[in-house]
Amino acid sequence: MLQKTRAIILSSIKYGDSSLIIHAYTGEWGRTSLLLKGIRKSRRGNRSAIFQPFYLLELDVYYRENREMHWIRDASFVQNRQAKALDFTKAAQAMFLSEVLVKTIGEEEKNQELFHFLEQSVSWFHTVPQAAPSFHLLFMFMLSRYLGFYPRNNFSSENTYFNTGTGSFSTMPSSADPEREKLLGLQWSSCFNAGYNSDIQHFNNQRNRNIFLDSILRFYKQHHHSMRDLKSVDVLRTVFN
Repeated sequence: MLQKTRAIILSSIKYGDSSLIIHAYTGEWGRTSLLLKGIRKSRRGNRSAIFQPFYLLELDVYYRENREMHWIRDASFVQNRQAKALDFTKAAQAMFLSEVLVKTIGEEEKNQELFHFLEQSVSWFHTVPQAAPSFHLLFMFMLSRYLGFYPRNNFSSENTYFNTGTGSFSTMPSSADPEREKLLGLQWSSCFNAGYNSDIQHFNNQRNRNIFLDSILRFYKQHHHSMRDLKSVDVLRTVFN
């Protein structure tokens, strides 16, 4: 049965001489695998470039229940601005966040709240003309809500240190570097009321953003069993540094 759906592209791999296998998170079926036949040998071969990680597409799909893979008949951008190639910085963010999604979103039924968050985030990402240096950090912070381990907002004048193991603030630092832990406490507390447009003082340089990236990666590893070392994180650091 031919159906329409919006999809966040997670990854694509070559299949055979001319086809692609697409992994995506869709509004209709959650995470799913899709087959795009003959695209690399047809006159539309250049259209395979639209199936890039962290792109939002509208798909016409021949979908059948109980099938592991479904056939894409047609695809188009939801936003025309996505037709413009991403710069190196945005491409690194897109690759990194797509890998985070691949590792953290399992094979599951649709989740409209999660899809709405992803759709709004990806749309914002492609709307802004230049990369927002803190986008990937705030995205991971917000995503944790939908993955079931959102931090507890108990920051106070006494609870100034964030503990990634408990996901909450405490009175004692969890390492032998209290100044670094104090900065992390301020960073984590700032995220609760922040949006992608926010100018967060504690993310105002690359050193501070790297400190928070290390912390939120540790937080994910401690609370999600599938979160292992990410291949794309080194690329992300290199591009931003």
